[in-house]
Amino acid sequence: RADDRLHLALVEGAQAVVFQKRDELAASAAHLERAVALTGEVAALSQGHDTAREYGHAIQLNNLAFVQQRLGRWLPALHSGEGAFRILDRIHRQDPGNPLWAARRAIFGQGYAHSLVQLGRHDEALALLRSLEGLWRGQLDAFAAGPERAVAQRRWAMNRKFIFPLLLALSAGCATTPRTTLSHTAQFPADALITQRGTLTAPFIGQFTFNGYLATSAEGGKRLIVTENFGSV
Repeated sequence: RADDRLHLALVEGAQAVVFQKRDELAASAAHLERAVALTGEVAALSQGHDTAREYGHAIQLNNLAFVQQRLGRWLPALHSGEGAFRILDRIHRQDPGNPLWAARRAIFGQGYAHSLVQLGRHDEALALLRSLEGLWRGQLDAFAAGPERAVAQRRWAMNRKFIFPLLLALSAGCATTPRTTLSHTAQFPADALITQRGTLTAPFIGQFTFNGYLATSAEGGKRLIVTENFGSV
């Protein structure tokens, strides 16, 4: 029965939380995988006509993606996160005036984008994050104060924190460069200003820490080269 499966999924999800608090992430992931399987079966029975069941499945997928990210299992995290985002995207399109679905879609989208970044798919991550920007900006304009504005402020800041380094990475031409391990010997030009770790301040966006160096030319030109944050350079 569907109700029995939902009850078991809730138990598995609760166990996953307990193990996550203990920092036993592998055990937490195992419980969440079972919860995802159970909620997936229940959602399939509704054939897309029961929003609550679909949403319950998306929540378990998103929770699983988060734990997989913490474990460094980036490809499974990508699949789980994409599944959660696609469900919320479908629900949101069916009910576009509902602010809950819009916000949840954006939250799940940020988690999905994080996995895209880690797997080197920077252009896809940037396009997704830019599509979410308007929602958080709109909520900042809508709420003058209170917990809703605090949430929107935090999420908007997170979006910007992702977007700006992605722009740097893409401008350097590394959007489709596979991750490799590079030797750092003789990598820096003689006239470069070496900075192991610095802080870049961008007006209206915020501050970002980075590893890299500032390369200068004989003509006085400058180029910021960010290393390691997105794999190599």
